[in-house]
Amino acid sequence: MQELLDYRQQLLVRCAAVADDLRQAAQSLPPAGWHSAALPNQPSPHQALARFNAIETQLLQPSLEILLNEEDSLLPVFSTRDWLQTDYRPDEPWAALLESCLAAHAEMLKPLQALPPARWSVAARHPWHGVRTLQWWVEQGLCYAEEALQMMIIQN
Repeated sequence: MQELLDYRQQLLVRCAAVADDLRQAAQSLPPAGWHSAALPNQPSPHQALARFNAIETQLLQPSLEILLNEEDSLLPVFSTRDWLQTDYRPDEPWAALLESCLAAHAEMLKPLQALPPARWSVAARHPWHGVRTLQWWVEQGLCYAEEALQMMIIQN
């Protein structure tokens, strides 16, 4: 059990640290690099950061809220493909996007800091992913943050 508790603590530490990494990478990215993908079929840094922000605010935060406060619930659906086609704003300034993203990420982490161990295993059903635990959703959030970070690092 201690290994699981240690893993969760390290997960929270990395989730907090990725915010600083995102800020540093964003500030060192040349302006011309924001809207071009360094690799074929990959998002640009701007797209990756905007997608992470949308996932945080439209999927992860609502899902965690449900997982922490409701039982036997259905989690929301968020289609990144639909979002990219209808809601992505390429003209949104990267600095404003970054601040919005980091604020949403910090807000998501707040209730997790003092979460009792048993609450990490609470689960709910998602239409696409099936039954998933709160821990799984936190891990997914970190994956999207790391992806946005990698798109910025590759572009540097």
